[in-house]
Amino acid sequence: MPYYRRLPSGKHQMTVRLPSGKKVSRSHQLKKVVADWAREEESRIARGEWRDPRSGRIDYEEWRDRFLAARVVEPETARRDQGVLANHLNPQWSGWRVPAITRLEVQGWVKRMQSAGVGPHAIRHAYNFLSTMLNAAVDEGVITASPCRRIDLPAAPPKLPEWFTREQVDAIAAALPPRHATAVHLMAWHGLRWGETAGLRVGRVAFLRRRLTVDGVNTQHGRWKPYPKSSKSRRELPVEAEVLELLAPLAAGRGDEELMFRTVRRYRGEERPWSGANWRIRWYEGIEDARKAHPELNIPAYSPHALRHSAASWLVQDGVPLYDVQALLGHESFQVTQRYSHLAPDAHSVVEDAWRRLRAHQRRTAPGAGERPGI
Repeated sequence: MPYYRRLPSGKHQMTVRLPSGKKVSRSHQLKKVVADWAREEESRIARGEWRDPRSGRIDYEEWRDRFLAARVVEPETARRDQGVLANHLNPQWSGWRVPAITRLEVQGWVKRMQSAGVGPHAIRHAYNFLSTMLNAAVDEGVITASPCRRIDLPAAPPKLPEWFTREQVDAIAAALPPRHATAVHLMAWHGLRWGETAGLRVGRVAFLRRRLTVDGVNTQHGRWKPYPKSSKSRRELPVEAEVLELLAPLAAGRGDEELMFRTVRRYRGEERPWSGANWRIRWYEGIEDARKAHPELNIPAYSPHALRHSAASWLVQDGVPLYDVQALLGHESFQVTQRYSHLAPDAHSVVEDAWRRLRAHQRRTAPGAGERPGI
């Protein structure tokens, strides 16, 4: 409901609350003028047609900067956002007025990205970012409706998880320095994310109980932050016996809050946490060295995250139920764990059993074979 008050100057003022929660006011010497204005604004809001009078002058750059300044995301997400903006949004929309971005213009942008060879996942990521930014413009009354609707996006078939064999992991680990090799085995056997491994603190490994607690991560730049990423990311895991033996020397004589894995180089007299960028360089160097030493293994150049997939794939192939794999990896949704279901030894047993029965029936009823009664 509009709010009315009489100003000290004698003018009448009406205030209307916008869908975003902000308030707009208008004053006039005649009460009827402001009352009619407030009634019309309320009607536009009810119909979803209210627009900021400045909206026609707001360009893409201005709105993008306002949106980013208010966007609450993790530093790593903000870093990825900058890449999406620089590669896909800024080249297309810089210089545009926000109201001039129509549905057809968005569809054309998507089509041009396809023609340029941009992958379907990257197109969807860029489109979703634009959609989020323009939905915020709707909420603020900058535009009446988002143009990101009824857009034909390229199909993005789900990618099967990339994983290494145990022999490939052993070969890569053997080509890496001992600390890196231990981290590789920890990720490959327990499904830890790289950040969880780099952020593992000494006191979170209970050597007598053979348990490991995941309660935080290190960012790509070496800053530790606590979990939960989701409610199930914070978890306690069993530790494989040989991996536990590899961890013991790293923990010897160290405080509970110290990181298990640190770079051996000194910086201002202190050892530094691992850097994600530096670790990936060493990781791919290890893959190259392992390929030269073991060409028969056909080691793929997968990212370190494939070690997490490897842990799940090995367990599922050995018959471990998917719910147990979900608990180990800390997946919030069971649907994420189901990506590995095709690797289960009995994944297609029902179909294969049916085929055998159908073939047996076919042989019994084939011409000349004699049909048995009741079949």
